[in-house]
Amino acid sequence: MCRSHADSVDTVQREPYGCPFTVRKLNSTTYLIRENDRFGEFPHIYVKICSQTDVRGQRPSVLLINDTGVGTSVPSHDESEPPVWNIKSFIDRHFNPGGETPYLVVLSHCHYDHILGLEPLLHSQDADTRKPVTILSSSHQRSFLAPYATLEEHSLCKSNKLSTPVYETSMWATDRESVVYKHPSGIDMPLPITTLHTPGHTPDSLSWYDVEERTLYVGDSLYEEESVDSKTAPWGRESPAPILFTNE
Repeated sequence: MCRSHADSVDTVQREPYGCPFTVRKLNSTTYLIRENDRFGEFPHIYVKICSQTDVRGQRPSVLLINDTGVGTSVPSHDESEPPVWNIKSFIDRHFNPGGETPYLVVLSHCHYDHILGLEPLLHSQDADTRKPVTILSSSHQRSFLAPYATLEEHSLCKSNKLSTPVYETSMWATDRESVVYKHPSGIDMPLPITTLHTPGHTPDSLSWYDVEERTLYVGDSLYEEESVDSKTAPWGRESPAPILFTNE
């Protein structure tokens, strides 16, 4: 969900104070993270814990992260917390404290409020806490995402004077594909995930169906103007999400 781009970014920016993220459990394997950001986007980031026992009795895991938000980063004011709160430190703290689980990032599309959080995930300054990160994007109209100058424009980073993340998609999802993740241990992990091409909001819009939980995640293809989460956010009630039709 992108709010009006006709306004200058300076007119909507505001700095959150304290930890800018909240988390709540949606079902037995999936959590919703919401971000209090300077643009007023309030991104939804989903984390699904995927684990399975293989024939050798090993139990490899991967954290599926659906979108990454707008890259909010604020200093912590508590010695018991990470020095800086960003999407990486928040996910590490809540879901990967031992640092052993790799990340599979599923991008619903390339707009800035979905990809700016890639920066801390991919380029952590602390090599000891850096996790293997695999990025999955829609294979529908790949020319919408490359070359880099095209991504700068279509992500809306350029028009908002934002630095576009540099990243490489290593998994190109086809329509109605059952996802198989190549774990760093060398094991092929069939995930209970089916990807769906849903172009409309953008040509690269990608939805995915969680077969295990019988839940569909649609990115910005469909959303409510207001929800229980937006009405009861700890940072205050959020303004209703606009319904916009761009020229893309």
